[in-house]
Amino acid sequence: GHVQNGWGLDDASYFNPVSKTWTRLPDMNNGRWYPSSTTLANGDVLVASGSYNSTYTVNTVPQVWQINSGTWRNLTNANRHLPLYPSTFLAPNGQVFFDTQNSYYLDTANGGTWTLVARNVGFEGDNYRSSAMYDIGKVIRTGGGDPPTRTTEVIDLMPSTPAWRLSSSMASPRRQHNLTILPDGVLLATGGSSLAGFNNRSGAVLAAEIWDPNTETLT
Repeated sequence: GHVQNGWGLDDASYFNPVSKTWTRLPDMNNGRWYPSSTTLANGDVLVASGSYNSTYTVNTVPQVWQINSGTWRNLTNANRHLPLYPSTFLAPNGQVFFDTQNSYYLDTANGGTWTLVARNVGFEGDNYRSSAMYDIGKVIRTGGGDPPTRTTEVIDLMPSTPAWRLSSSMASPRRQHNLTILPDGVLLATGGSSLAGFNNRSGAVLAAEIWDPNTETLT
């Protein structure tokens, strides 16, 4: 829920697409503006990050919505200052992979445990990039930063020691763009800005690009 920039509500609800109705859930442990939600292997939902006041103070305590009991469980051992709206993916090992400057696994059992996975090699900033899990355990991140970058990186979470590596760069820098996985497995990059800051129309990236995971080339 949005109060104003940086200030999120502690409200939570779920939507039933059959009855087309919303159901209010118990409140979260604090407000969250730009949090991320990740469905876990058992159907529970991890909620992390988000800020709760106009000074963008981040809610550092992740929590899990437990569908069987209808209650929240705070991960009290997993306090961490995270970027707003972090990119999160359910990894093959059952933990949640956080694609941040230093990429981590979060084990949501009990009070929660963080494990460092790898640091991005072409890191330009956590803000305004786009990420996708394009295959089992394989994550790509593109662009982001202020000013934005053309960088593309990939990581395979299946080896015992995963590591980020650079792939083909995009034709244009992009921030606040979208990555979409198409039915044939390729990724479509659309939109975004090639310039720093906000609302600069001259920076609009109108051309789309395709990233082929088989050749790791962009067209």
